[in-house]
Amino acid sequence: MSYSFKFKAFKIVLLSFLALPGQAEIEIESSERLNGIKFQIMAKNTEVYKGFPKETHLGSFPDMAWFGDYDVAQCYTKPRDEASKMQCANGFVLKYKTTSELRLVDLGDVRTLQLLHEDIVSSDLPPVSKNQYVSILEQTFSLDHENQITRISERELDKDLAKMICRTFAYDGYYAPKMTSFHEELMICHPGHKLSDGIGEMVTSFNRYGSPVRE
Repeated sequence: MSYSFKFKAFKIVLLSFLALPGQAEIEIESSERLNGIKFQIMAKNTEVYKGFPKETHLGSFPDMAWFGDYDVAQCYTKPRDEASKMQCANGFVLKYKTTSELRLVDLGDVRTLQLLHEDIVSSDLPPVSKNQYVSILEQTFSLDHENQITRISERELDKDLAKMICRTFAYDGYYAPKMTSFHEELMICHPGHKLSDGIGEMVTSFNRYGSPVRE
């Protein structure tokens, strides 16, 4: 293959990446505090994205699911055991729109983490559940003695965190800004009732070389 052909092929792939649709960060309309706890407000008709490996069967949403901006979503188009490498691979990205305003608890806010901890401890939950929930919060959004937050993502713990946010606190979901240890993220409770049609619009699929194919 000649150098000229290689350069042209590279240029085509690069331009296709630059032309891909999708915002560069999650769109938040405003924020507010309620009893000290910070919420990020996502307006109705806000676009969110989700990446899927090619082999994924797209059925109805579970009780909770994670979303992000386009850049984050495309990095989850590879199998779960490879997603952490944050490189695009064989899969596709779907776009959804919120069907109502969402109030998302901000887990990137120090005071909010402290208040959630206090709410758990002072609740009527059994002692075993209190200890479990405190442990989940501390292991996923770790707060050190200098009030610095470290996001630690582990699949089962993340699922337990989502269950706590959705079922125990009955929030719409949670938001976390980009941190040194992790990308910006969005978890929505009962997304089948909060997102357009629950199916989503195909935005991009990736071929076996990891190159985007516009739909």
